[in-house]
Amino acid sequence: MTHLTTDKIISTLRYYIENEMWDELQHYYEQIFLSQHEKREYRLNYEYIFQNIYLFVSNKKKEDLMRWMEQIYEGMGVVEKIALKPTLIYGKYLFKNSPYNKN
Repeated sequence: MTHLTTDKIISTLRYYIENEMWDELQHYYEQIFLSQHEKREYRLNYEYIFQNIYLFVSNKKKEDLMRWMEQIYEGMGVVEKIALKPTLIYGKYLFKNSPYNKN
């Protein structure tokens, strides 16, 4: 992958979510997270990206995407899971209380 910033990655992922481009979203996300093992000068903040996108889909009430991201979460290391656990709890709260798509 070319030189990407965390903000550019988040912006691209949000674009795919907003436009319901699910295949592109999944492919891009997997590409980003598979690239974390590549040797590079800097390390992307993958946990921040996960947190930002998980809260975004929670607030937008995208339940299928929340489940998909929870599967990604389950594959993370112990330290990352401990750090991100409050994000999942808060995301579920946002999902229940989001002003978007109230039924």
